[in-house]
Order: sequence, then structure tokens, then C-alpha cells
Amino acid sequence: MVALVSAQRVPVAVQLLSYCGSMGEDVRSPRPVTRARRDFEASALRGIGRDDLRRLCHGLLLGEGASIENYRRLGDFDEFTASVGGLWKRRRVLVRIIHRLIEQRDIDDAVTYVEAVGVDEAMLLATEGPGDGLQLRPVVSVVTPEETAARIVSSPLATWTQGEPAVAVNRLELMLRLEGMRLHDPVGLQWLPAVAFNELPSALMDEDVEPQDILEQKCFRVLTDCFRFRGERFGEARRGQRLPDAVIEWPDRSPCSAIVDCKAAANGYVMEADHLLRFEDYWQTLDPVMIEKGCPLQYLMVVSSHFPGGSGRTPHVFEARAQAVMERTGLHLCYVKASDLAWVAAQLAVADTSIERREAIDWHTVLRAGLVENDQWNALIAEVGA
Repeated sequence: MVALVSAQRVPVAVQLLSYCGSMGEDVRSPRPVTRARRDFEASALRGIGRDDLRRLCHGLLLGEGASIENYRRLGDFDEFTASVGGLWKRRRVLVRIIHRLIEQRDIDDAVTYVEAVGVDEAMLLATEGPGDGLQLRPVVSVVTPEETAARIVSSPLATWTQGEPAVAVNRLELMLRLEGMRLHDPVGLQWLPAVAFNELPSALMDEDVEPQDILEQKCFRVLTDCFRFRGERFGEARRGQRLPDAVIEWPDRSPCSAIVDCKAAANGYVMEADHLLRFEDYWQTLDPVMIEKGCPLQYLMVVSSHFPGGSGRTPHVFEARAQAVMERTGLHLCYVKASDLAWVAAQLAVADTSIERREAIDWHTVLRAGLVENDQWNALIAEVGA
């Protein structure tokens, strides 16, 4: 998929993507992501290789909205110069990752650099310590190992393999590209990839909200505002009842509707037996209502981060679940990644696609694929000319 990239971040962001990609990761293909280690402690930072920690911090800075101007490797610290949004104007910040105990000379040297180069402030990331008796200066802040570890654990851009964090490159790439169309994003498309992985984006860190609730809200907004579906969102206020997250009716007003259920999942979504029973309950509750409205249910759409379950010649577990759903309810099961919904909606917004063309999209061709992948989304974009 091809989308826009923020012009401010292209050179260094692409650098990060390229040297992560050179390690063997295809940034365009889904990547297995294990559930975050909530017990990751500050002491474990010292066990991360220097290059790996630098890449991880680089990705987290980009994810927090920083534009990286340059990078240097100097002795026992790595250094970024970043530009971040401020109250009245953007501020330039020196970020140093110190790979030893932080000492007073590190603070003094950072002050000298700030005064000489003209950056607004310096931030020192400690991997151990810092030492006792440090005299801090107003233009220098020290981020403790505990604070760094907490930021890594809570970031949707950190992926975990055998307990070790690394940059989730495919998520970072998509996040940067979605940020490139901020002027076209009234519904929060930028947040969808993060909340689908059951993590809050940096803009929502201080809010008393759950990723699952944001995923439900924003998914429904994308389907109705961007893709012009009609329908009803039941939401968290109706939780506990035999109702899904939403039911949607076709934008071209043809007699068709779909159950929509969102699953925020760091490790990807796999349908369990009890989920199947719950979906059957949803169908039994809503089917008579939708038939009476003249919009009978035809689809069960599950939206999540990704859908593991097949490789090589092994059939995807989706196939067995789709057959079971069809036998029990007569509905076509379809799996849709939240990041794909965000990407397609972004293309329509940037292309200023008309309401008429959006309402004429052939959703049957997309959803009948079941496990909806790039081919279906690319065909949709080509169909509407976005």
C-alpha cells in the first residue's frame, strides 16, 4: 500500500525503516507481535544491545510526534537532535542515551552544548542510575531507567520477542504515513492502528479511556463518516447485553446489513469457541429486527490489529471459523484489519473522493473475500479512483 509520508520526517524516518528492514523484516507484510511484557523492569534496559536500544528510542521519539533532524554516535552515548511541538512554536531538543551511569559532567556538557548550538533544552536518558548528588540545570532533564522502561511498555510501537522489546516497524511506517494527512483526519484515523493493538497512542496517554472503547468509537466513525454506511453503534453503555459493537447498513441503501465487532488485541485476534457462541447470540437478537427493517444481515465483520493463524500450505484458521459461522447463522464472516480501514479512508480523504463515489463502493466484492487483504483494498482504491 502506498500513502503519504510527513515531509518533515522523511529522511531520518526512512533511515530507521531501512536499517530495520535490512535486518530481514519486510515492512509491508504483517509481523507476528507477542503481547507486551508488563513486568519489563528498568534493569532489563542494560540487557538490550546498544544499536537495538537506539533504534527503539528513535522509533518512540517519532511516535511521540518528534521530527528527528540528525543522529550521532559518540563514545558512550547516542545523540539525537529532535524538533517537537511547543505551546507557541516548535522546540529543538537534544536527546542523549547514556550507556553508563549519568554523572555531573554529562549534565554540564549538555548545558554547554545547549548554549553553543542553540537548542532549547536537553534530555538525558539513563540506562542505569543516575548517580547521587547531581545538580540539575533548568535546560537539562534526566529521564530515569524506570521512566524509560515504562514508556517502552506502554508504547504501541514496541514489539516483543522472547521478552525483548524492538521497534514494530510496520506500525511505525503506517503511523508516520497517517500523520501526513492530519488536515484530512477529523475522525482520528491516526489512532486506529495503536488502539487495535490494545495500546493508547501518545495523544491519549493522559486520558481516562480504554483502547477497546476508542477502537469501537473510531471504527464506527470511519465506517459511517468516511465510507458512508448507515447504522447504530451500541457501545460500552450497552455492554453486557446480547449486542455487538455496531450494526451497519449499506451506503447505497441496498437491502443488506452487517454485524460489526471490534477486538483490540496486541497478539492478534483468533476466534475462540465462546466468541462463536456470542456471535450467534448477536445474530439471534438482531436478525428479526433487521429483517423487519428490510435490511437483512449478511455479514459478520470482525475488526482487529491482525489475524494470525496460517502459514505456507497450512490453511488459515479463519476458514474453519467462517464455515462454522455460516452453518450457525448464514452470515459471511470477514476479518478486517483496523490499519487497513485507516489506510483506505486516508486515501479517500486525500483524493477528496465525492460522497457519490464513496456510496457506490462495491463492498460485497471486498467482504466476500472473508480474510480481507491488500488485493481487495487496492482494487477498491482503483475502483473509486483515489
